[in-house]
Amino acid sequence: MKDMKKKIMQAVVTLIFAAAPFAAGAQDGYNVVFVVGEVSITAGGKTHKAVVNESLTEGALIATGSGSMADISLAGKGLMRARVGQPVAHA
Repeated sequence: MKDMKKKIMQAVVTLIFAAAPFAAGAQDGYNVVFVVGEVSITAGGKTHKAVVNESLTEGALIATGSGSMADISLAGKGLMRARVGQPVAHA
């Protein structure tokens, strides 16, 4: 029961943060809209910790640590979730 409550809460929080960019109006480009755990972005040969509302440049690579994930807004046309073991590149 406790595990189910945790999953429901995670889903609700994800939905709230994922909907935020659409409520504010679509922005051009790809943006980080939700981060859980260790998520890093490598762009221009440098790696840094991902932050919410960060814009992604072309060629950026998103990597997640154990138990981590990130949601990316696709120029106001949808969302993509990066999970453990699924590195994502912005081409």
